[in-house]
Amino acid sequence: MNDLNLYVLQLLIVGAVVAALVWRTNIVYRFQVCGWVLLNYVIVLRYGPVGQLEFYSNDQRHFTNVVETLVSGSFTSEFEWWLSSVRIPFTFPATVLSFVGVDPALSLKTTSLVFLLGTTHLVLGAVNHAQTSRRSVITYLTAIGPVGVFFASLAQRDTSLMFFATLLVVKQSPLSRSMAVAMLLLLRPHLAASLVLGWLCVYTTRFTKPEGRWLPFRAVAIIVAGSLFGYILFSLGVMYETNATEYFGHSFGVRPVTRILANFIGLQFLASSAASIEFSVAQLLMARIPLSETIVIPTLFTALTVVGRHITRRSKWILWSFSIYVGLVTNTDFNSFRQNLPFMPIMGLCIVGKFQALRQSNSPSSSRGSHAET
Repeated sequence: MNDLNLYVLQLLIVGAVVAALVWRTNIVYRFQVCGWVLLNYVIVLRYGPVGQLEFYSNDQRHFTNVVETLVSGSFTSEFEWWLSSVRIPFTFPATVLSFVGVDPALSLKTTSLVFLLGTTHLVLGAVNHAQTSRRSVITYLTAIGPVGVFFASLAQRDTSLMFFATLLVVKQSPLSRSMAVAMLLLLRPHLAASLVLGWLCVYTTRFTKPEGRWLPFRAVAIIVAGSLFGYILFSLGVMYETNATEYFGHSFGVRPVTRILANFIGLQFLASSAASIEFSVAQLLMARIPLSETIVIPTLFTALTVVGRHITRRSKWILWSFSIYVGLVTNTDFNSFRQNLPFMPIMGLCIVGKFQALRQSNSPSSSRGSHAET
């Protein structure tokens, strides 16, 4: 049996096992597993077991090498390698699967699928039971549909970031939140820092500003302040690492402002430098059609937080955190929607909650307490 046939056989076995575990839940999980199997089959058929690691992102090759190194026992004891290269929350489960004979790349993709299923469980559990009839809309608006399945079909950490970011926001127990922050620190430290700092900003400003009616200038003020905060943090971090006396990722002006604002509507490539993108704007826009959530979710979230009369504390937290995060990542040469994926499910939950509150406030039989903080 050649490598391709063996890989496909393992893919079908893994898919069947996972499907059997989730089949009795609901159609969202079934869609995710079936879509994952089909997409992985198409990818490996088109590129082969080795070439598939270069599809979309060569980060897959790095994580596959990490798993192979851990399985072989030839890893180093250097703390820096374990901290910055291994990404333990993502690669450790895949290593366990590889130990029992699953292909390293497939074990990583399986881990990605499990994290997607976990995110789905958190999202559906956080949505009001009255919304269950609108599962297709919720699935789309929380990025657990097509875009989630796409990234679960890759051997990279994106769905694990989605899961732990959602866990941090949805669960309120100190233990769950502490674990989520610890995992995010291991997976993407600046994401963890942004979410923690965003929470601190909301927690401190609640004592200094009256809640009252939410006004557009308050949302704009958060976006500006958060972006500047992230910008300064990036500079301070680089100065600390390099012992430089002064460092700024970019000069103030129109270009950094447009790069930051582009993230709030999911069109980062429109403000990227030509050297950092391989395709034309038309090609990139066409590629976004099947993954349109990556534009719809941040655009809707931004619009609702700017023009809404009332927003929840959760929405303020996400707005602060995302603004800080964008201020950090736009200092780098590469800024894509993939970097912002961890925010998509939690932004989506804010959108769904807002729509639910609007329906309740417009319903004659509803009570008028629908703007409670969450």
